[in-house]
Amino acid sequence: MEIRLLSPVNNAVIEIIPALQNEILASLPSGDTVLENSFNWRAPVASDKENTTPRYINFCWGLDGELANLFSIQLYIADNAEFDNAEKHIINPAEAFLSLNNFKRDTVYFWKMVAHDIDGPICESAVNTFKTGAALPQWYKVSGVTNLRDVGGWKTENNKTIKEGLAFRGSEIGFAGDDCLAVSFFKNKLGIKTELDLRFEDEITPFNKRISGADYYIFNILAYGAIDTDEQKEKYRDIFKILANPDSYPVYLHCVAGADRTGTVVALLKALLGVSPDDIATDYELTTMCPFGARSRCQEAYHSFTEFLLSYGDTLKSGAENYLLSCGVTKTELQNIKKIFIA
Repeated sequence: MEIRLLSPVNNAVIEIIPALQNEILASLPSGDTVLENSFNWRAPVASDKENTTPRYINFCWGLDGELANLFSIQLYIADNAEFDNAEKHIINPAEAFLSLNNFKRDTVYFWKMVAHDIDGPICESAVNTFKTGAALPQWYKVSGVTNLRDVGGWKTENNKTIKEGLAFRGSEIGFAGDDCLAVSFFKNKLGIKTELDLRFEDEITPFNKRISGADYYIFNILAYGAIDTDEQKEKYRDIFKILANPDSYPVYLHCVAGADRTGTVVALLKALLGVSPDDIATDYELTTMCPFGARSRCQEAYHSFTEFLLSYGDTLKSGAENYLLSCGVTKTELQNIKKIFIA
């Protein structure tokens, strides 16, 4: 018995960002003209469009030898040559193809196949490797959630990088119906310890799930330029105090769409960390990939956010820092956030 690994070919480099990401970003308006919003962030409505699914990687193999006594074929995938904590897929011997996604970006993976009869393993393939593309952001797709991506990976000033695997942003859990797969994914795949829910209570439906085992906080916040009030400042203060605590991580931030309120918190965080204005805007525009409509840096909502931040400082970074200080977040807490996130 011999198992031949056919695809991915050894040492392949495979792009995993959604297929239409670059095309969709390129189609958004640019320039200095301020456009009317094409959405209502206070009452987001989903369409049937879904472009946030990261690309699948197709695994293909061949078997030489007698198949009659085979019980199963097992596919092992790991990000290390020792296959520690490998992901395992049990496959019918009659099948020779499997498509998988949700791989980490810019990562070398190792994979192999093991054939089993009723008594155990009888044959093991060679080990092949492939590397995923480095394009940002790190997208994930699981049933019941959209617009799900890692906050990290973006460059900051002095060419440093926001750590990945600490904070994730996306839609409410179960926006397309009751689905427990997402809860398992957040708990077991992403290891979420803290869920920051940015919705109002009347937006929560019986279909919406919480992440089991995670600390849960709800904040009822507003977005964009509407956050410059005493009431909103208290809520943003409490959010960033949680983000200043190393024990909170990994964190999942979401509202309904993961677009506007979530986008405002994430933009504040990235501005504080020194991400460039262009990359902050690009991350905001990536929400256009999800069913909740286009988001552009040219729209009035985003313009009001940057204008509001620049009323607090000469740059988005100094504006974010001064705004958060005015909310009651301490300088020590701001430094803690930077230590947590900047590699």
